[in-house]
Amino acid sequence: MIPKRGYSSNMNNVIANRISSQLFMFHADTNTFSSEMSMLEASGGRPLSRYYDDACDAGFLLVSHKTSVAAGYTLDTEHRNRDNDITHWTFKPTAEAVRKNPQLAGTSVVIWNT
Repeated sequence: MIPKRGYSSNMNNVIANRISSQLFMFHADTNTFSSEMSMLEASGGRPLSRYYDDACDAGFLLVSHKTSVAAGYTLDTEHRNRDNDITHWTFKPTAEAVRKNPQLAGTSVVIWNT
């Protein structure tokens, strides 16, 4: 059986970079975390790294600075302007993250290309 995109039958193959939630702002009105790529990279975060060791999905583990619980987010959309420059990326929680933390359903992460 071939795993579907964004799905892995063995969660032990997650190799995603861990990034603290302290590096993000949370916008309750849109249920969105946001940050700037330059700030994340300066702090050692690599949100566009591989999420699984057996797939090409890009993503990261967002680690709560309050509870230390990690939730996986993978790249959903790459946004470009009229000049074809990347303006920002949108990440959605993995199915596994939502299963473990149902309150993550409907959340997203926006990372601005600065």
